[in-house]
Amino acid sequence: MNDLHEHEGEGQLGWFFWRARATYPHKTAVIDVSQGYERRITFAALDAAMNRVANLLVSAGLKPGDRMGLGMSNRWEFFAAMFGAMRAGVVPVPMNIKQAPDVLAYILADAGA
Repeated sequence: MNDLHEHEGEGQLGWFFWRARATYPHKTAVIDVSQGYERRITFAALDAAMNRVANLLVSAGLKPGDRMGLGMSNRWEFFAAMFGAMRAGVVPVPMNIKQAPDVLAYILADAGA
């Protein structure tokens, strides 16, 4: 996906990420301790992962405005999936993976995903 232009979307969440990535690409964006050890993900690495997700969703046929269920554990990849979907224009519908299947089905149906 293409980067935001310097002032496009100024003040929106994506713009704040773009500015941080452009200014501090090698600084830590996310600290993940979900695997029992500390893993630091830089803005550049998170941005690359977000692009992979966005490109995958577009190549799978999702279009801007489509809704997508997102059920993941608390890991850094959640950020890549959530914001990668947004970058592609897809609306992520975060779900608690510990919910019962009927609750997850209700959430997806209610969100139109």
